[in-house]
Amino acid sequence: TSGTHERDPAWSPDGQTIAYFSDASGEYQLFLYPQDGLSEPRAIALTEAPSFYHAPKYSPDGTQILCTDKRMNVLFVDLASGVTKIIDQDTYDHPLRTLDPVWSSDGRWIAYTKRLIHHLRAVFLYDVTQGTTHQVTDGLSDATSACFSRDGKYLFFAASTDMGLNTAWLDMTSIDRPTTKNLYLAVLAADTPSPLLPESDEEGKGMTEAAKSPEAASPVASEGAETEEKPAAGPALALTRVDLAGLDQRILALPIAAGNFDELRSAD
Repeated sequence: TSGTHERDPAWSPDGQTIAYFSDASGEYQLFLYPQDGLSEPRAIALTEAPSFYHAPKYSPDGTQILCTDKRMNVLFVDLASGVTKIIDQDTYDHPLRTLDPVWSSDGRWIAYTKRLIHHLRAVFLYDVTQGTTHQVTDGLSDATSACFSRDGKYLFFAASTDMGLNTAWLDMTSIDRPTTKNLYLAVLAADTPSPLLPESDEEGKGMTEAAKSPEAASPVASEGAETEEKPAAGPALALTRVDLAGLDQRILALPIAAGNFDELRSAD
């Protein structure tokens, strides 16, 4: 297009639509453009007062979109109705953008990072079904880049314990103070075992009866009996169950050296 400024394109999960921001109307709006180009894009005005929007992210089922705006809001857009809801707002405006909301694999939860009153950031969870917000980290470190594992079991994030002197970004004396981050994960469900439990290196220790005796683990058909072959099951939807009670006590440091980590993404 000419005469407009279009930004931040994002594919829908089914690959049929591209979401992006455009100022074609004179102020920025969310546009949904069919990928075949055979029909006009649909425009959604996100807020009553004009603003500048960032990084649209489709929900896994493609029915909702997350984004942030210049007023430091986390916006939740229902595409069917066009209704926008503000789920939280950051504490301070800052040159380094915060919030960075992400979906869980089932679309039930949203994770983001928000500045606390002392300028360090904490990880928060928003329950889409209940409409409630919960703080995950304690605010004693600067936590950033929250990211769900694809199986719905863990919430990854980076955190720095030497960030304090750099929170005053307008004070130029903070520039020469390097900071580092470590990687952490929160075990979301109380009954999910820690992925970092020690393993025995002694042969036979910790083996299940099934591993010791495969014959005992799987039934063997008697001679001459016919066995029915079951079709392979398709991939199941990874549900994300979060037990909020004691969640801050299920945060583990990953055995990875400190570094400058940002924009975490989960692999299979």
